[in-house]
Amino acid sequence: MKEVIAARLDDLIALAQQLKATVEAEQPGAMPPTFPLMRLGLDADAMVNTLQAHLERLIPQPEGNRGKSTA
Repeated sequence: MKEVIAARLDDLIALAQQLKATVEAEQPGAMPPTFPLMRLGLDADAMVNTLQAHLERLIPQPEGNRGKSTA
């Protein structure tokens, strides 16, 4: 199950990064974007960071690659 969730989070991270790149290309300096993410109070950077944090919690990492967070 974790593998399925991790794969979906990878997809969401890629989509959020693509969304951010598209908005920045079309409207330089327009981040955070002025469409549905803003209705949720999120910008693309926050969304990517949140998804990456969830992914890191789901997938065990070798000790040498772990951050200092104990959460």
